[in-house]
Amino acid sequence: MTVQNSTSKNIYNGDGSTATFPYTFKVLDSTDLTIYVDGASTSGYTITNVGSASGGNVVFTTAPGSGTGNVVILRKLPITQLVDLINYGRFDPEVIETAFDRVVMTAIQLQEQVDRTIRFSETVHDGGGIEIDSTVAERAGKVLSYNASGDLVVAEEIGAWQGDWVTSTTYNVRDLFKDSDDNVYIVKAAHTSSTVSADLASNKISKIIDATAVATSAATATTQAGIATTKAAAAAVSASFAETRFLWADTAASQSAASRDTAVDAKDDAETAETNAGLSATAAENWASKQNSPVENGEYSAYYHASAASGSASAAATSALSSSGSATASATSAGNAATSETNAATSETNVATVATAFGNVQTAITAASASATAAATSETNAATSESNAATSETNAAASEATVSSNMPNVNTLVSNIADVNTVAADIDTIADVADTLTDIQTTLVQMATAFTNSQTRYVSAVAFQ
Repeated sequence: MTVQNSTSKNIYNGDGSTATFPYTFKVLDSTDLTIYVDGASTSGYTITNVGSASGGNVVFTTAPGSGTGNVVILRKLPITQLVDLINYGRFDPEVIETAFDRVVMTAIQLQEQVDRTIRFSETVHDGGGIEIDSTVAERAGKVLSYNASGDLVVAEEIGAWQGDWVTSTTYNVRDLFKDSDDNVYIVKAAHTSSTVSADLASNKISKIIDATAVATSAATATTQAGIATTKAAAAAVSASFAETRFLWADTAASQSAASRDTAVDAKDDAETAETNAGLSATAAENWASKQNSPVENGEYSAYYHASAASGSASAAATSALSSSGSATASATSAGNAATSETNAATSETNVATVATAFGNVQTAITAASASATAAATSETNAATSESNAATSETNAAASEATVSSNMPNVNTLVSNIADVNTVAADIDTIADVADTLTDIQTTLVQMATAFTNSQTRYVSAVAFQ
């Protein structure tokens, strides 16, 4: 059988409970295995599958204790050759193969040992002299070192610690001691001590540790450590301060960005408000002074309604004058009709009806006057905000003045109607006057509504601005 496994050692960690550990290589005999627990060769185990190419198990009677790498299973063959071949003897291939296997196992064993040695790297072309020719006595208590040529040599002995210096004491080379000041010396030449200062002066000893310098260095180190601690604390404070400032700067940057966005939004809102104000001003101007066409949804401007009111007032005045003439004519007719008692009675009834109608007319005139006053007030408010509205107010005021100037004519009409107690024929004329005055009232109401709309739009325009 061939040997293809170059492993010859297994290492495991004991845990105090595991008692079976595998070995992963072939052994020819149970004695070829050496078992170490905690660095010492041990017994108290059995081995299974001896001769198997895949290995077997080491079964401990007592489980090894806990440790790192404290269980070592090592194949350790004696360096011997046990096959004796006799001329013309029987040739047994298995015996020959086993002998070859043993040779390879021995080589693997030696390689494992070589792997644990200190050696030069394969790339080193000159290892220098490595032969040691000193005797045991010459090497005792000494160390290996390299000389100036790079060759391995036996150096001076290590020496021994002698404690406190004592006079008249034999000291060997490389012995170490300390004096009363805790300075440490090494012995350079074997001698019997005199005094420290005398031995130092004669070059028999040499100071290797200066206690005063060490103490000074230690104190300096302590001081420097304190300074370093203080600096570290200051650095931590500075770092915290810097972090705080960074957070402030980051917050300020965020706020600045937000302010910039707010400013942009405000600018956009201002531009929109300016546009809306322009549109509202235009609308206010249209509602105040547009002349020949509706402003919106079939509604006309204040100027339009004021002009209509002025026309209606003029028509009312004309009607009133006409009614006055008719009343005079009716008075003459009343004289002619005084003899007709039956007609008079009927006329009285009709006059009562006319009187009632006239009362309604007076009520309508009063309402129209109040509406005109309200319209004038609205017009005045609009005039303070918009010049075009002021023009409309002036026109409305003129219309109102026209109506007021015609009021005496209306009063005359009232007197004439009182005289027409028996004139039924003039009732239609009086009814026409009442209708005309109703139209005046309607016109004035429309005018007041127009001025109210004008004022509302102006207020909206001011709000947008």
